[in-house]
Formats: sequence, C-alpha cells, structure tokens
Amino acid sequence: AGWRRVDFRLPCIGVCMAVVRAGHDIAREEVRGVRQLIHANFALQPEDTEPLRAAMKCETFAPLKDLLAVAQRRLPIFSPQDIFGLMCQVARLDGPINPRERAVLKETAETLSISSQDWYAHAET
Repeated sequence: AGWRRVDFRLPCIGVCMAVVRAGHDIAREEVRGVRQLIHANFALQPEDTEPLRAAMKCETFAPLKDLLAVAQRRLPIFSPQDIFGLMCQVARLDGPINPRERAVLKETAETLSISSQDWYAHAET
C-alpha cells in the first residue's frame, strides 16, 4: 500500500545493525543513536519510527556483502565512503570501536574497495 521508506532502506538499516550486533552488548542509548542516525541520513519521517523499530529488531538480515551491494544500488547518492563513515559513527555510539566492530568495518572496507590505510584512518578518527 504505497511507498514504504523503511522497506526501501532495509539494506542500509541492516548494515548499521551489523555493527551494533557485532558489539553483542546492545545499550539502549546505542539503539536510540542508531535510530537517530538512520532518520537523519535516510530522510525518514516521524511516521516511519515504528516500522524502523521493527526493522532494527529483524534478525534475518542477509550477509553483510549482500546488504552493502543492495544498499549501493538503492541509494547511489551515498558513496562507499559515506556508507563506511555512517558505520563508523554507529560503532562509536557506545564508546571506542571494539575489536568485533572493527572486524565488521574491515569487511565493509574490503567489500567497498576502501584502502586499508583509508579505512583505518577513518575508523580511528
């Protein structure tokens, strides 16, 4: 029934949640921060809040490489560096980037063809 902004952006939401879930201990503030980042970066409206919450709880996201490929096709306005930068922001929501989050970021950088020097500099700043 009509245009569904959250459904269209589901791969991007999945990419963000891959970082959140890598940390295992998910804090309420982290979830709130992810929701705010997704709203701000993907032009969601207030009426998208409940569908977004449901999407964030979804445990059946595709593998990260597949999510990244679909996210790039659906939202070509976002460069690989934009996507990677958003994922770094998500990783920092609960403090310094931990080793499990760093592993997700490394896989993302490799998938998006971001050089190891660039991704490391971006992830550490």
